[in-house]
Amino acid sequence: MVSCARNLPRIAIDLWWRGCILAEILWDKLPFPGSDCHHQLSIIPDVLGTPSLDDFDSISPH
Repeated sequence: MVSCARNLPRIAIDLWWRGCILAEILWDKLPFPGSDCHHQLSIIPDVLGTPSLDDFDSISPH
């Protein structure tokens, strides 16, 4: 999954990994069991839902 997130700030990657580890501990299974990073990225909206237009509008470009 890290190879898919090369351009993200380090803190975002660290927080994402901690959340994934916590989810795995709580659910006793992988939260995004993909065969590679692209498959994992396609699974994320299935698990978390698709962001709304308001969600996209609230994302800062910086």
